[in-house]
Amino acid sequence: MGKPYGKTIGPFSVAAREQGETYAGAIFHDGKRIEMQAGMASQKEAEDWTLRRVNELVREQIDLQEVPSHAQVVEAFATLPPLSAGYRQMLKAHLHAPDRRITATELTKAADYAGVQSAANLHYGTLAHEVWCKLPRHLPIDERTDVPIWTFMLADGKRAQPSDEWVWTMRPHIADALLELGY
Repeated sequence: MGKPYGKTIGPFSVAAREQGETYAGAIFHDGKRIEMQAGMASQKEAEDWTLRRVNELVREQIDLQEVPSHAQVVEAFATLPPLSAGYRQMLKAHLHAPDRRITATELTKAADYAGVQSAANLHYGTLAHEVWCKLPRHLPIDERTDVPIWTFMLADGKRAQPSDEWVWTMRPHIADALLELGY
């Protein structure tokens, strides 16, 4: 039996757990279950369904052009669990990069992840996911994994060709909040 999954994402709570031979995911709002999907093959599939669905619900509820207030972003970062040295180094490097633009290779160097670009992608994405849970916004979906691309919570990303490395430009409201927090 897998360990039950639960997380608070803004005004939503999500859960995923084993249900007999299959797995189910559920979304709650104001303590009431608003959606449930059963019959999934794995707990990861159930967890990913809850995250994708909350991302869709956020898109339906929040104006896509809406930028969170400065106070909301500061509060989101201030209420995160203590950040590792690597997370702090990546945020500082991104904040202070020329034009606040950075690649995963540069984030890897900043966090001293021994040249493993995928480690920076994973950790920066994980940090962005934690911020998203505090301040959910609609994010683009990764076509390979069918889940949101979490880094878009912190930055806009572009690449010249599909095979090129992403170049991430920190969102101004994220930069302003980090500056206030002493980064």
